[in-house]
Amino acid sequence: MDPLGQPISKPTSALLRSFHDYKHVFGGQQIETRLGVLELLRCHYPDHHITCTCQSDSDFLGYARAGKAELHPNFSDADTSLYDAIRTYTAPDRRLNGGSGELSDDVKFGSYNLTWQRLKFILFKTAWPTPCWPAEAEYWYVLAPKTSGATSNGHNSSTDELLLEVGKWSFEPHNEIYVYDDSGWDKSKELWQSVKDASWNDVIMDPKVKQNLISDVQSFFENGDRYQRYNVPWKRGIILHGFPGNGKTLFIKSLINYLSNLPDPIPALYVKSLCNKWDMPQWNVEEIFSKARKMAPCLLILEDLDSMLVEKVRSCFLNEVDGLKLNDGILMIGSTNHLKRLDPAISKRPSRFDRKYHFRIPDHPRRVAYCEYWRKKLPDDEELEFTEEICPVIADMTEGFSYAYMKELIMASLLTVANGGSGMDDAVETGWDVVSESNTPPEPADGGSVEQAVVKERTAGDDGKDAKKEVDEKKNKKREMAVVTIPESLKDNVFLRIVQQQVKVLLHEMDNTEEEEKALPILSGDGSIDCIPARRKL
Repeated sequence: MDPLGQPISKPTSALLRSFHDYKHVFGGQQIETRLGVLELLRCHYPDHHITCTCQSDSDFLGYARAGKAELHPNFSDADTSLYDAIRTYTAPDRRLNGGSGELSDDVKFGSYNLTWQRLKFILFKTAWPTPCWPAEAEYWYVLAPKTSGATSNGHNSSTDELLLEVGKWSFEPHNEIYVYDDSGWDKSKELWQSVKDASWNDVIMDPKVKQNLISDVQSFFENGDRYQRYNVPWKRGIILHGFPGNGKTLFIKSLINYLSNLPDPIPALYVKSLCNKWDMPQWNVEEIFSKARKMAPCLLILEDLDSMLVEKVRSCFLNEVDGLKLNDGILMIGSTNHLKRLDPAISKRPSRFDRKYHFRIPDHPRRVAYCEYWRKKLPDDEELEFTEEICPVIADMTEGFSYAYMKELIMASLLTVANGGSGMDDAVETGWDVVSESNTPPEPADGGSVEQAVVKERTAGDDGKDAKKEVDEKKNKKREMAVVTIPESLKDNVFLRIVQQQVKVLLHEMDNTEEEEKALPILSGDGSIDCIPARRKL
């Protein structure tokens, strides 16, 4: 009888077979593909010692392409039944450069003959999907002929020598930069391409500050023995801070390129994000510093510190930077557009970040130097009329411009010239009028925004409501271009007229203080200050 008291019918043969097959499917042993392939190769190559290694640790293909060994596929065009591969298409690096892209094989099972230091090996490359991880499992099987005395403790001495050399080569970046993203380190040739032409000459800033910063970096890597002699920990942290668009990232690019071209190159490790779908930021921090310690001496780069070092990772980060573990040879450079948002334990504690360098809005001499930098990069063209005399005039027009806005001004003006513009178009809609320089609020001496200066002044004794009202009025006031005296020799200069026109457009569109205004202390009715932080996109 069944649980309901009904008689149990006799099972049919079809049902019995179905249940038997069900038990067979779901009652099998766990499959270990790696071990299964190893046993197959041992069976078919009894005269060879076989070693299995991870492809991520041993880039045999890259090692051979670098001329370190000879590697040939163990199959011919006439017989394609001896390997398994997925034919993949790779688009050109840049569509503008033309080309049709290329086809390549993503090999899942293939055999190769390798010759290294007169030793011959057979390699098998394998890959298969894994049920619990998005990436495939990829392994190399290294087959070495069995010879007398070559095997000890289950390992082949020739194979171990090969794996040590290939592993060491694979660990080092080769025209690549290590990038940490989505809980893993990858080598990026694309990022390397973006920094390989960067130079100290591209960085326009106060000469003394620039030289101090360069010397700080150079001294660290050149004097490791002196740190040890004086029993000083050989580690250092530097923060680059200031408005966006004033050269922090460009300086980092130049630094990476400089260090990579030293006689003994210094590798760069770039942390792109601590975020991942598993939400393990503390584990990420440990992985980052573990890699940096292995790569030392090295440069560890963390951009946008205020967004990266959120509360749940802060304690772990501080422990890795200044805890019990040694960080010898690690120069850590962090950047932020909002220094005040960093926890004081990070920004104001030496031995974590020892020095802070401010990348300021360029003053008049720096704006002149930036114009000269671009003028010298351009080819000689009489029609362009971008003369040396123009540079200080452009600097006069661009008070408050960041380097990013200066670049946009020059690029937009050059494109207008290229498109046949004359600078005589008075129909440019800006929504405001050009007024006298005397009506423009002066920039505070401490480098802060006008709004911050007003808050500071008013909170010293006046009513908080009046201060907030004045802040709002100044925020809503349209930006104005200074009245600039044009030298007589430049009155008819087409390029300068176009620049002046573009300055008007950019002043209308730009907002140099947007980010600071979002984090600006807001005065409540009783005169107290509430800070509303800005929301950032990671």
